[in-house]
Amino acid sequence: MNSLSDVVKIIKELEGVSSTKGKEHILRVNSDNEILKKVLYYTYSDMQYGIKKTTVKKMDFLPDEEYMWVNIWKMFEDLSNSNINNDLVKKVSNTIGFFNDKEQQDLLIRMLLKDLRIGMNVKSINKAIPNLIPKHEIMLASKFEGKLKGKVSMSLKMDGIRCSALVDNDGNIQFLSRQGHKILGLNEITNAIEKLGLKGYFIDGELIKINTDNIASDDNFRLTTKIVNSKSDDKRGLEFVVFDITPIEDYYNGKSNLSYEQRLELMNELIGDGNKFIRLVEKFGVTDNVEEVYQKLNEVVADGKEGLILNTLNGVYSFGKRPKDILKVKAFSDADVLVVDILEGEGRLEGKLGKVKVQFKYEGKVYTSFVGSGFNDVEREYYWEYKNELINKIITIKYFEISKNEKDGVSFRFPTWQGKEYIRTDKQGIDDTNVD
Repeated sequence: MNSLSDVVKIIKELEGVSSTKGKEHILRVNSDNEILKKVLYYTYSDMQYGIKKTTVKKMDFLPDEEYMWVNIWKMFEDLSNSNINNDLVKKVSNTIGFFNDKEQQDLLIRMLLKDLRIGMNVKSINKAIPNLIPKHEIMLASKFEGKLKGKVSMSLKMDGIRCSALVDNDGNIQFLSRQGHKILGLNEITNAIEKLGLKGYFIDGELIKINTDNIASDDNFRLTTKIVNSKSDDKRGLEFVVFDITPIEDYYNGKSNLSYEQRLELMNELIGDGNKFIRLVEKFGVTDNVEEVYQKLNEVVADGKEGLILNTLNGVYSFGKRPKDILKVKAFSDADVLVVDILEGEGRLEGKLGKVKVQFKYEGKVYTSFVGSGFNDVEREYYWEYKNELINKIITIKYFEISKNEKDGVSFRFPTWQGKEYIRTDKQGIDDTNVD
C-alpha cells in the first residue's frame, strides 16, 4: 500500500474513527507508507499555498501536460515559495485534472486547503509518527508582575510584526512569521544580512516600517502590516529590528545553552550598529531594581512607545515556551480574542454595531467578554451590515487589566478595538487566542 489511492483509503478509515487513540493507531500501522507521510507533511506543516475555497470553485481540472507540475510534491514546494497568481492557479488546476479519480482530486484539494478533515492536529500526528511535522517554535514573553529574578537587561518593546530569520551555514536565508509561515519578498533585509556576513544563526526580531516621518506607533504598525501582508515580491521600506540571536543548531534542537548575556554579546559582535535595514533593538541598561523598571516604563510611554522587554541576564532562549526569564512591561496589555457575535447598539447607535461578543482562553479556561470601545461610526455601520467580516475572526484588543468576579468569571477592563489592521489573519479558532 504505497500509492495515492491507498492513502485515500487510509484517510477514509481515519474519518470513520472518532477517538484520537484510534486515529493514532491507524497512523502507526501505516507509518511505513511514504506517500501517506508526504500527504500529512504537506498538509500539516507551516507551508502556505495561497489557495482558497473560492479559488478551487473556479478551477476546471482539465489536464494539460505542457502546463502542469510533473511532480505533485514539487507543486506544494513551489506554491509555498511563491505568491499565488493566475498562472499558478491554472497550473494547479491542470495538475489536479491529471488525476482522473475524483477521490484523489479531492485529497489534493484538501491538502491545498490544509484541511484533511480527519480530526487530528500536529501534536497527535507527531505522537503517532514521531517528528513527522516540523514545528516553528519561538520564545514568548511573560507578563511582568512586579518581581525580578535577578539582573535584567531593559529594552524597548517594539510594535511590529514578529519575524525570525533562519540563516543556514551556507548563508541561505528564510524568514518566518510567528506562526511559522514564510514571509517572502524581504529583499532589502536579505541583502542587509548578507552584507553583515551572517551564517549559521537563528535571528529573532520584528519587522517595522522605517519611520522617517516619526508617525505614531499605532499608525506605523498599520503601515507595517500593509507592507508585510502585501503580495509583492519586493517588500520595501521595512527594517528588521533584532532582539535575540543564537546558533541555528539551537533552533533545530529546540534548546539553547547560551545565557542572554552571552547572546547579547553575540548580537553586539555580529550585528553591532547594523545598517539601514537591520539593527539591534534599543537598550536601556541593566538593573535589578523594580522601581527603576517602572521609571523607565513611564519615560518610554510618555514618548509614545508601548513599553519594555526585560531579559534576565542568565536566562536561556526557550523555544516554544513563555518563561519568566523574559518579561513584557506595558501600561496597557494586548489580547487576541475570537469574535463570536455582533450586538446592536442603542440610542444613536441603533442599527449599528454596539459591541462585539468575544471568547478567549485564560489560564486554561474559555471565557466570554464584550468589546464596544474604539469603533468609529463608519466601522459600526460597516460591520453591522457585513457581520461575517468580523464573526469567527481573531482580533487584537488593548485592555487595562483583567477583572475576576465572585462567580469565577473573567472580563477585560477598558477593552478597546484597535482597527481592521488588528484582525489576525495568521490565527484562527479559540486555541489561537492569547491574553497577555
